[in-house]
Amino acid sequence: MRRNQAGAQACRSFWLNIGDSYADKNLVGIPWRLAIELMDGQGWILRNSVVWNKVKGGPDNTRDRLRNVHEDVFHFVKSPQGSNIPSFFRCSGFP
Repeated sequence: MRRNQAGAQACRSFWLNIGDSYADKNLVGIPWRLAIELMDGQGWILRNSVVWNKVKGGPDNTRDRLRNVHEDVFHFVKSPQGSNIPSFFRCSGFP
């Protein structure tokens, strides 16, 4: 995340979608752990947490948990006044 910080600083707003994984039958919680690190460790403000309902989620070969049919999508800003969503699409510095 620090690598893209220069581009995000110019925009002061970005959306994050990152998958989760399991370790020893435990959901690791990577999206929320990363979101908390961005807030506490790097000073970003979490403006929105959107649940993306994947209508056709991928197959899950396990029999001891439900299928993952959603993902978290986070919207971060650098300042409370910098939450104008349309300005994000005009930013440069991101691929």
